[in-house]
Amino acid sequence: MSALCVSCGTAKVHNNHHRYPRVCAEYVAPANVKARKRVNWRSKKRTEYLDATGYNERSAEARSKPCSIRAPGVCTGQAQGLHHLLSRAEAGGLEAAERLGPKPIPACNPCNEYVEGKGRQWALDNGFKKTLKGRAA
Repeated sequence: MSALCVSCGTAKVHNNHHRYPRVCAEYVAPANVKARKRVNWRSKKRTEYLDATGYNERSAEARSKPCSIRAPGVCTGQAQGLHHLLSRAEAGGLEAAERLGPKPIPACNPCNEYVEGKGRQWALDNGFKKTLKGRAA
């Protein structure tokens, strides 16, 4: 069992005792910890693919168009990106979804989320979602 600090009454363990720098006279500054290297949010390979296929330009172009889905109760009316009718997960990635599925359509983010979540059956019925097997998933 660790000893208690005379000044602040907390246990003199590394994590607890460092929380009270202004209260405790026996405060010990934590050792300098090397900053972690930040992970890129998009891999180099993916960035190269998006540039080579013109995906970024098509996505930017879609932002100036109206939303094609118009899901009930959620649509904002203005597209914010592209919606893949054949999901990336089912196709096996972005490249496969673009190769195997129909051309992506402009859609707002709320509609895209609705089609992927609660409104999946609605999207299948209205042609905004496709499956590889041609049946409901």
